[in-house]
Amino acid sequence: MKTNFSELPISCFSLITQEEWDAISVDRKIISYKKGELLGKKGIAPNQVIFITEGFVLKYIETEKNRSVNVDILREGDFIGLQSILGVTNCNYTYKALTNLSACAINTSLFKTLLETNSTLALKLLKRATEDENALMEFHAHLTYKQITGKLALTLLFLTEHRLKEINIFRLLSRKDIADFAGISHINTTKILKEFEREGLIKLIEKDIYIVNREQLEHYAQVG
Repeated sequence: MKTNFSELPISCFSLITQEEWDAISVDRKIISYKKGELLGKKGIAPNQVIFITEGFVLKYIETEKNRSVNVDILREGDFIGLQSILGVTNCNYTYKALTNLSACAINTSLFKTLLETNSTLALKLLKRATEDENALMEFHAHLTYKQITGKLALTLLFLTEHRLKEINIFRLLSRKDIADFAGISHINTTKILKEFEREGLIKLIEKDIYIVNREQLEHYAQVG
């Protein structure tokens, strides 16, 4: 079924013409993933650009000790595999569907040609990637120097800001997922969440976490 580019959930596609969309659609595939399926794995070179049209993806690093370090959550409008356009032959991350997912797989060569001929689109994607990378670097850099309470407070703030601000992402995450973002144990994560609730910083309803006192949580994130 032919899809009009204007129906896609990302503003950057308003910068291309229908002709350009038709050109990159020659080898385009619509892919569905089930919750828990991998979209890409560390060490395997991406051979296509994946554009997420619906759903959420967990981006993480697999360590040599069979542990996971969660890095980010991707959602509709995000790309996976853009580095393949630059000839990168390795992937440092693994990507797993947090929900049932719909995506559009685009031929790398065709997408590269589009960016070479549409500088406005290329610059917008570069700006978006830079802003996302800066936010990630700031979060993970600050995380390094925190005690466990500060780590978890910083993580809760990170997961409720920027592109995830208008949703409650916690209903999609286990306590272990949150622990792997914060870099602390599952046990400590559960313990500190309950302490935060007793202090009135958050409210826990099953898997959901609602921030009640953001100012105090930011204080813990700064001094913890």
